[in-house]
Amino acid sequence: MPHSLWKGSINFGLVHIPVSVHSAEVSKELSFRLLDARDHAPIRYHRVNEKTGKEVDWDDIVKGYEYESGSFVIMTEEDFKQAAIEANQSIEIDDFVDRSSVPLMYFEKPYYLLPEKGGQKGYVLLRETLRKLDKLAVARVVLRSKEHLTVLYPHEHALVLNGVRYEHEVKSLSEFNFPAMAVGESGVTPKELQMAERLVKEMMQKWEPSKYHDRYVEKLTQIIEEKASGQPHKKAKGKAAPSKGKVIDMAELLRLSLEEREKGGAKKKRKTA
Repeated sequence: MPHSLWKGSINFGLVHIPVSVHSAEVSKELSFRLLDARDHAPIRYHRVNEKTGKEVDWDDIVKGYEYESGSFVIMTEEDFKQAAIEANQSIEIDDFVDRSSVPLMYFEKPYYLLPEKGGQKGYVLLRETLRKLDKLAVARVVLRSKEHLTVLYPHEHALVLNGVRYEHEVKSLSEFNFPAMAVGESGVTPKELQMAERLVKEMMQKWEPSKYHDRYVEKLTQIIEEKASGQPHKKAKGKAAPSKGKVIDMAELLRLSLEEREKGGAKKKRKTA
């Protein structure tokens, strides 16, 4: 079993459920080193004083917050200790909310919660209660001296702990000029809306995450493997981008899209016949 990141308990009311936290992410990022183009030797970074240009030892480095241009407040380790929230090894549930009430933009990192010894009954009880009522548990947990806002929800047999952003971490809609006009005021015709709805329905599928791949990482991995083995890489021809400034006939684009979907559906039927 993967190593746990944290062990503690879920607490709500007088209920106490021992659990451990495990990352639910798998990183597929490719790591690159910066090299000297002349001999491919790795490049190292140095801590340099901007005024003198000289390298600075770790012992002479402090943390500072720039509250105005060129002016800093120096922070000590004691300052950070005072601000730190005391870790109590518990996931404290504050509220229960409708699952649909939290906008997707608030969601961050997912973790799996596993029941520890003696926690199976409470774990299943909370999981099935959340599932039946279609609710999220809003909870706080302290990890590495920082308090995180999270939500708990069921996913198949698991309870998932998902980090969520605080309100101040999400930009207000009022900062942007979104098109607030109604459909009629925007120039969208009833025919275009009808065709768009039809296209969406034609493209409806059951959610299958395994069918989606990180094509950038896959192509980059292929190029790396080819270069490492000495094979020349063949450049793929990309689709031509639409020219800028051209007037878009939305109805025509929708019609062509529907035709493409119908052609694709006909081909699938012939193959399965």
